[in-house]
Amino acid sequence: MRATQIPFISVLGKPHVQYVVPVFQRVYSWTARECQDLFDDVMRAAVEDKPHFVGTFLHSRLGADACGLQKEQVIDGQQRSTTMTLMLMAFVEALRAREGADSPQAERIERKLLLCQGEDAGDVQPKLKLTTIDDGMLCYMLGLGGQPEDPSMRLQDNLDLFRTHMARPEFDPEAFWRGCQLLQVIAIELSPEDSPQETFESLNSKGKRLAVEDLVRNAILSRAAEDEAMQLYENRWIPLEEQMERANGANMEDALCSWIASRHDDVHLDSKSEVFPLFKEDLMAEYEGSCSRLLDDLAPYVSRFASNEQWRRERMTELDRWLQGKPKNLISEHKIFGD
Repeated sequence: MRATQIPFISVLGKPHVQYVVPVFQRVYSWTARECQDLFDDVMRAAVEDKPHFVGTFLHSRLGADACGLQKEQVIDGQQRSTTMTLMLMAFVEALRAREGADSPQAERIERKLLLCQGEDAGDVQPKLKLTTIDDGMLCYMLGLGGQPEDPSMRLQDNLDLFRTHMARPEFDPEAFWRGCQLLQVIAIELSPEDSPQETFESLNSKGKRLAVEDLVRNAILSRAAEDEAMQLYENRWIPLEEQMERANGANMEDALCSWIASRHDDVHLDSKSEVFPLFKEDLMAEYEGSCSRLLDDLAPYVSRFASNEQWRRERMTELDRWLQGKPKNLISEHKIFGD
């Protein structure tokens, strides 16, 4: 593992490199508040005229494609990288609105930070390749493809937020670009012997808790080869998420926690943060690392959780008791503590 403090745009601007967000990562989820914070960081750095640290960027090499384009996997930092990409897209538009369509600065930023090509000048691709759900939308926004049937409005809404800031009369393009150059990250490149999944879990064990859903999806999909992971994600995982989205008052994290709780009558926990280690134990001990077999068992439970409201309420009551360290069944508690 090698760590270097470096300007954020120097990371994004590495020539002949495309950053790929792996399929097991959660989709882009930053809100307007977090986007506003990053924009404020840029402008604050410009006013103070000194470097401003905005976090880590963890990545590992995947190899080169047929056009000589080096692929690097983004293990931690995709939310910030995606938001920075959207901010730079809005800036390129603002420059062209002020200076004309052939603005040299806009051309340089777009060519270096938003788009990429291999060493033999193959097809133009987005500098940042997002997960399946968001990838088509970002390509469309960059002019590299048609509008997807199910567009990611989070990407569009946040781009519009930056457009609004940059359309204001008081917006200073020179100060903004100076601030962008002053943003610093700790760029950490994993060596081949480092485990991307274990490093990802370790980095996210502190600070804002990842949802159990994110950690479970990570554990399932990161164990498979790229093609297999894509098939598991598209054919097995997404249908489960879609069922939960159609269920009124239910979510995937509750379904997963309830399923894990149903398998551990003898274990009582204090919080959801303790659920994922049990999942990992089950994955290795009972399913011998086979994510496909695990999904065979999980899928019918999630389907019932999504479709049967009465049954779901009963399971949620049991889950709440389990997470409070109490026996899940009220009768069993009476037997233990008396009436």
